[in-house]
Amino acid sequence: MGAYAVLLEYAGKEGMILMSELSRRRIRSVQKLVRVGRDEYVMVLRADKEKGYIDLSKRRVGPEDRAAADNRYQKQKQVVSIVKHAATLLNFETNDQLEDLMMRTVWHFDRKYSSPQETHKASYTFFKKAVEDDSVLDECTISPAEKKEILAIVKNRMTPSPDEIRADFKVRCTGPDGIEAIRDALNFGMEASRTTSSDLGLICQNKQEDEVPINELRINLLSSPSYVAKLKTLDKEKGLQVIKAALSAINNKILEYQHGTYDIICEPKLVGHGDEAQLKLEMD
Repeated sequence: MGAYAVLLEYAGKEGMILMSELSRRRIRSVQKLVRVGRDEYVMVLRADKEKGYIDLSKRRVGPEDRAAADNRYQKQKQVVSIVKHAATLLNFETNDQLEDLMMRTVWHFDRKYSSPQETHKASYTFFKKAVEDDSVLDECTISPAEKKEILAIVKNRMTPSPDEIRADFKVRCTGPDGIEAIRDALNFGMEASRTTSSDLGLICQNKQEDEVPINELRINLLSSPSYVAKLKTLDKEKGLQVIKAALSAINNKILEYQHGTYDIICEPKLVGHGDEAQLKLEMD
């Protein structure tokens, strides 16, 4: 005895989790280990094609296996949802039409470029590439209208979100040059960031008019003498190099002036929504 499961990654095929494969602990109640309608992570132990039997195991699935399976499933779910949405926009009326479109796109990539070592299906990789290069879909036997709808949804859903890097620092000059020295040092840092970005191949791009451009450093006053440097980028490693180069330039420049000082408050780091909200409060 055991529990039956529908395999979401295998077109709804049914398998059975044997009683001995439910848990490493002593089993008192199957209902406490598995519940009807709940998603579970299982491992395929055996598959008998002639009889149609699929034996599954729940107890042999470790944390790493769960993470890998969830990552693979969520990515494939995203790809399938893109094609389903495209089918809706194309006014497909039957499941056969949807299946045919899946056959010519998602399943085409998955079959042709399948690999035993793959961490996710090939279709996800090719859809991701289509964000920057439309031609990756040219090998699919799809009409111009189908390609147009799929590409529009791919670019809307799969374009990566930029990371934001932030660093807090203090710049002072109590000498005769005062505020002019501070302004000169900050401008020198901005110029250093642009030069470094260019050297690293980071191109400034503005997605929307009301958003901070990607790969462009911004320096704002928090409360004198504290400043914050912010940078949005799709390449966090190169972004860190850019913001560090700017801070180094500011430091070097302010020290050229009499009584000029520079202090780092917070080293460059990736920030999240919570940090951004806190920053707004500090600047208000």
